[in-house]
Amino acid sequence: MTPKKVLWIEDGIYSEMRKHASPVRIELGYSLDIAESASEGLAKILTSEYDLVVVDIRLPPGEDHEWKAIQRKHLAGGGPARLGLTLLQKLLGEDPIEKPAWVDASRFAVLTIETYNNIGPAVRDLGIRVCHHKERLSEPTALLRVVKEALGEEES
Repeated sequence: MTPKKVLWIEDGIYSEMRKHASPVRIELGYSLDIAESASEGLAKILTSEYDLVVVDIRLPPGEDHEWKAIQRKHLAGGGPARLGLTLLQKLLGEDPIEKPAWVDASRFAVLTIETYNNIGPAVRDLGIRVCHHKERLSEPTALLRVVKEALGEEES
């Protein structure tokens, strides 16, 4: 049986890696891919199929000039860039980009430092049902718990 594939798009990935990724790989036996920026995350989504994509809301743009321009526009407006939300809107919003057939809101979850009050309504409007604040789930099993909840594998 092929293990489920999870993509984690997280800017602090190397500091978070051992703490959060290991339980997903060890306890569930899932294949875990990692992207550190909005452009890298989008590239992986467009070239591979995932059972679940966990997205951080505050992502760096990466090397892509379009993502850098989006970041500059957001920052010029005075708020945080929230490129993870922009990525989700491009994939799941009303006017989405051309995307693979597997891309559906049910295959996305959010794990972010943003509070639910700040980001929850926008995420919910995209059809994403799993959205957690990092600080509330700061223990090493935070990513594991998000993955289990999003894939319907929570323990009773």
